[in-house]
Amino acid sequence: MITRHSLLTALLLCALPTVGRAAPPPSTPTPEAIEAARNLRQQVEKMAPHSSEATMEFGALVEQGDDGVQPDRATALDLYEKAAAKGQHIARGKMCRAYLLGEGRSKDLTKAAPYCNSLGPEDPIALFWAAYDFQNGITGPKDEKQALDLYALSAANGSGDAALVLGRKAIADGKPEAARVWFRRGVKLGSTDAMIALADMLDEGKGGHRDSSEATWLYACAARLGDISAAAKAVSRPPVAAINFNEKGRSLTPVRTYRTEKGSRTEKVSISEVAKLLSNRYPESLQGGMSEGAARFECYVGADRRIDVCVVYHEFPVGFGFADQIKQVFDEHVQLPETDLDGEPTAGRFFSIRWRWQIG
Repeated sequence: MITRHSLLTALLLCALPTVGRAAPPPSTPTPEAIEAARNLRQQVEKMAPHSSEATMEFGALVEQGDDGVQPDRATALDLYEKAAAKGQHIARGKMCRAYLLGEGRSKDLTKAAPYCNSLGPEDPIALFWAAYDFQNGITGPKDEKQALDLYALSAANGSGDAALVLGRKAIADGKPEAARVWFRRGVKLGSTDAMIALADMLDEGKGGHRDSSEATWLYACAARLGDISAAAKAVSRPPVAAINFNEKGRSLTPVRTYRTEKGSRTEKVSISEVAKLLSNRYPESLQGGMSEGAARFECYVGADRRIDVCVVYHEFPVGFGFADQIKQVFDEHVQLPETDLDGEPTAGRFFSIRWRWQIG
């Protein structure tokens, strides 16, 4: 059994963030990164025939891709469907969305329903399904108020799809400021459609300030996550500069400011803090067979040098909140120094973080 202490030690020793220009671009991963990704994929693929959890995790690796490995949603859905047939909860949610929204599968409510109905009343995807039902009158009369209430609950529980719907409703109601709030939440929850919607509003200055750089970055994020329309928009725009955050043993030191009963408090954001969060999240059920974790994401820094939103590209294992925990550290309460390690302004730019750690 791996103890929490040994796990934390492993994280502190092996979590190696490569940030901004210190990290290689996605198209040119290092040979070491490619080898690590290949080894992990082989490890999980070997376990997949013997465990629905491993089948689902292998599907996640295939869907997300990794260093040197291109994403493959079609194959991933085949794996999710196998895991879902054996009762794996996350895989059932994946198949619910696929058939409900027509993402990677032909839209088919008859096939979606059994998956969606098996998820439990508090699951964000199940709540989205219930809201969709009330909105469209699938199993009974339409009820827009009930639908909106359920979409809001679904978004609060973690559905980017629900946040997107509520953002679009706010646009239709002539409330662009509220729409921005919902789209931003959808971005944080991983909705590529929300990324495009927020980017459009930022590009036009609709519902708030204009930020064409953040819009460009969001289009690029959605494109890297597989959205073809976003790729078409991103390719015609000049790329956003990355922040030189970490280089040759030096790194910027972001600070988080928040209020307590005793007043305002400011503290540095450290790697050890992130490691502690992750150590509390690693599931004991996987410690015996899956000895590696990974997360990769990018964050955009606004004009006030505060992080606006972060977008996750890769997470393993899925379903245990590693990337979400890291994002919570690098949220809008975190502010960067005025300049990066090259003396360039940090405002209006992004940084990327890549974590890969060994358990043992």
